[in-house]
Amino acid sequence: MNRKFLGIPAIVLFASMTGAFLHLSGSPPNIELLMPFILSGGLMLGPAYGFAIGALVRASYDFQIVWAGPWTLATAFSYGVVGLLAGFLPLLNSNKKAFSRKQLVAAAVALTVVYDISSLAFFSMLFGLPMLLALGPQIPFTINHILGNALFVFALSPLINLAIEKMRLDLPFSFNFRLPSPSRAPFRLK
Repeated sequence: MNRKFLGIPAIVLFASMTGAFLHLSGSPPNIELLMPFILSGGLMLGPAYGFAIGALVRASYDFQIVWAGPWTLATAFSYGVVGLLAGFLPLLNSNKKAFSRKQLVAAAVALTVVYDISSLAFFSMLFGLPMLLALGPQIPFTINHILGNALFVFALSPLINLAIEKMRLDLPFSFNFRLPSPSRAPFRLK
């Protein structure tokens, strides 16, 4: 059986379990250990796998912290979009140099904002709240989310990318773009 096929569920389970452990050990609201895995999954494996990893990590996380509900579809889809967008980041790297930690953190901050805006829109529709009314209470949670994701991506993404690189094989399908070669992989630090 393909190592990548086995590796994807391992990434999903490990990411959601570490996120759940952090949550259950009393972390502040919206400090989740999910973004490094989702960002790395998208960067290293491409948009389709990035979407799958993002959606499955978040859904699994919701079930593990016993918080699953109708909003799980919104949060899982939103993190799926984050993984999808992370999969397209190598296309923006026109000079084909490796991503630095600073660039990974910038990507995490931007993708966190995308996640929070999209999940805010879904929550507003789900609970019938006007977006502007829901936005006010969301701001402190978004600040926590950005700070936590930036810190975790800075500390962990290079290690996670190394682990994914070891299990990366040919994709069963392609989006007709090539990820950087291992010598120019997005996790190598400048």
